[in-house]
Amino acid sequence: YNFWADNSGTGAIEVIGSNTFNNFKDTGAVAHNLLFTAGTTQTMNTFTVSGTTGNVITINSSDGTGGGVTSTATHALTITGGALVDSDYLNIQYSVASPGSTWYAGANSTNNNGAGSGWTFTPTPCHFTASSGSWSSGSNWTYCHGGGGIPNTTDNVIIDASKTVTLDTATPVLNSLLISGTLNTSGSDYALNAKTINIDSTGAL
Repeated sequence: YNFWADNSGTGAIEVIGSNTFNNFKDTGAVAHNLLFTAGTTQTMNTFTVSGTTGNVITINSSDGTGGGVTSTATHALTITGGALVDSDYLNIQYSVASPGSTWYAGANSTNNNGAGSGWTFTPTPCHFTASSGSWSSGSNWTYCHGGGGIPNTTDNVIIDASKTVTLDTATPVLNSLLISGTLNTSGSDYALNAKTINIDSTGAL
């Protein structure tokens, strides 16, 4: 089943016991606690939880009584189906997230995770998902944070093997660029800018 909390107040949202969800979503517009019973596991296909500037969502463990009392024991969050978690403006505490390289808390989140593990405190990598196409088309990308859905300065950009991207616009200074597929710059005078550019054994520029 689906879980969707749209909390307009500052009261805690507490999930009791171990559960399996299709989609788990918290779109509360104000700062609040999102609590999971210590010692339990939440399994889900997607996890959509992000705060905003000045309205951070704190993910923590609870004692399981339903009264919003926090615990210093860990809870577990598990994603199935291969989706990535693209979050930001979180305060992570006592949370064990799996599988690895899946849970991205974002650049504006706080790591107070104590005995927890599995969260990465950087933006979700920005992937070119079309088989081929232009850089400037947002529909060709996923998990990018620039206007129109294309890469911007905070993004770690990945062009996967077997993907071909045509550079048809100048890029901002990307945080990083990994080329495992093909980045076609032939016949263009557009600037490609990144703090680091890596081309692996399957990549071509």
